[in-house]
Amino acid sequence: EDLKRKYTKDQTIKLMPNSSKIRELFRKENIEFSEDRGTLEVYPHESLEKTIRAIIDIASSASVKIERLCTSTPSLEDVFIKITGRQLRD
Repeated sequence: EDLKRKYTKDQTIKLMPNSSKIRELFRKENIEFSEDRGTLEVYPHESLEKTIRAIIDIASSASVKIERLCTSTPSLEDVFIKITGRQLRD
Protein backbone atom coordinates (compact mmCIF):
# COMPACT_ATOMS: atom_id res chain seq x y z
CA GLU A 1 0.00 0.00 0.00
CA ASP A 2 2.89 2.38 0.73
CA LEU A 3 4.29 1.87 -2.78
CA LYS A 4 0.89 2.56 -4.30
CA ARG A 5 0.54 5.82 -2.36
CA LYS A 6 4.10 6.89 -3.17
CA TYR A 7 3.96 6.37 -6.94
CA THR A 8 0.30 6.69 -7.96
CA LYS A 9 -2.83 8.65 -7.22
CA ASP A 10 -5.13 7.11 -4.60
CA GLN A 11 -8.16 6.72 -6.84
CA THR A 12 -9.02 7.76 -10.33
CA ILE A 13 -12.20 8.18 -12.30
CA LYS A 14 -12.22 7.01 -15.90
CA LEU A 15 -14.83 8.25 -18.31
CA MET A 16 -15.62 8.26 -21.99
CA PRO A 17 -17.42 11.44 -23.05
CA ASN A 18 -19.02 11.76 -26.48
CA SER A 19 -17.65 15.27 -26.98
CA SER A 20 -14.22 16.88 -26.79
CA LYS A 21 -15.62 20.10 -25.33
CA ILE A 22 -15.65 18.55 -21.85
CA ARG A 23 -11.85 18.74 -21.85
CA GLU A 24 -11.96 22.53 -22.08
CA LEU A 25 -14.57 22.67 -19.34
CA PHE A 26 -12.40 20.49 -17.08
CA ARG A 27 -9.45 22.81 -17.69
CA LYS A 28 -11.61 25.82 -16.91
CA GLU A 29 -12.74 24.22 -13.64
CA ASN A 30 -9.16 23.12 -12.77
CA ILE A 31 -10.05 19.43 -12.83
CA GLU A 32 -6.84 17.46 -13.25
CA PHE A 33 -7.04 14.78 -15.94
CA SER A 34 -5.09 12.88 -18.55
CA GLU A 35 -6.27 11.31 -21.79
CA ASP A 36 -5.56 8.03 -23.52
CA ARG A 37 -7.40 7.02 -26.71
CA GLY A 38 -10.62 8.89 -25.92
CA THR A 39 -10.77 7.89 -22.26
CA LEU A 40 -10.27 10.63 -19.70
CA GLU A 41 -8.70 9.77 -16.36
CA VAL A 42 -9.63 12.28 -13.66
CA TYR A 43 -7.65 12.69 -10.44
CA PRO A 44 -9.90 13.80 -7.57
CA HIS A 45 -8.69 16.71 -5.41
CA GLU A 46 -11.65 16.35 -3.10
CA SER A 47 -13.64 13.27 -2.21
CA LEU A 48 -14.42 10.79 -4.94
CA GLU A 49 -18.15 11.48 -4.59
CA LYS A 50 -17.75 15.27 -4.94
CA THR A 51 -15.57 14.86 -8.01
CA ILE A 52 -18.06 12.49 -9.67
CA ARG A 53 -20.87 14.97 -8.92
CA ALA A 54 -18.78 17.80 -10.46
CA ILE A 55 -18.12 15.70 -13.59
CA ILE A 56 -21.81 14.93 -13.99
CA ASP A 57 -22.80 18.58 -13.42
CA ILE A 58 -20.25 19.84 -15.96
CA ALA A 59 -21.29 17.26 -18.55
CA SER A 60 -24.98 17.96 -18.00
CA SER A 61 -24.59 21.74 -18.28
CA ALA A 62 -22.72 21.31 -21.58
CA SER A 63 -25.10 18.64 -22.93
CA VAL A 64 -22.23 16.15 -23.07
CA LYS A 65 -23.18 12.51 -22.76
CA ILE A 66 -20.83 10.32 -20.73
CA GLU A 67 -20.66 6.92 -22.40
CA ARG A 68 -18.96 5.20 -19.48
CA LEU A 69 -17.76 6.16 -16.00
CA CYS A 70 -15.89 3.95 -13.53
CA THR A 71 -13.52 4.35 -10.59
CA SER A 72 -10.28 2.50 -10.02
CA THR A 73 -7.70 2.03 -7.32
CA PRO A 74 -4.07 1.57 -8.38
CA SER A 75 -2.52 -1.89 -8.41
CA LEU A 76 1.08 -2.98 -7.95
CA GLU A 77 1.21 -3.36 -11.74
CA ASP A 78 0.38 0.36 -12.02
CA VAL A 79 3.31 1.10 -9.69
CA PHE A 80 5.61 -1.10 -11.80
CA ILE A 81 4.57 0.70 -15.00
CA LYS A 82 5.00 4.10 -13.34
CA ILE A 83 8.54 3.26 -12.15
CA THR A 84 9.80 1.34 -15.21
CA GLY A 85 7.61 2.71 -18.00
CA ARG A 86 6.99 -0.88 -19.15
CA GLN A 87 4.20 -3.42 -18.93
CA LEU A 88 4.65 -6.69 -17.05
CA ARG A 89 5.30 -9.63 -19.37
CA ASP A 90 3.97 -13.14 -18.95
